Amino acid sequence: MAALELLRYLEVNDEAVWRIKHRVMQAMATREAPRQLSGFVQVDDA
Repeated sequence: MAALELLRYLEVNDEAVWRIKHRVMQAMATREAPRQLSGFVQVDDA
């Protein structure tokens, strides 16, 4: 979710949105760290 969309949805200031977004991203990275991709991986940059 984009920061501006989150800002509108939560109706808080931009600093709070930035902190919330980064904490969520950090939690997601920590949870997914043990599950590494293997084999042929194809990524779409869109």
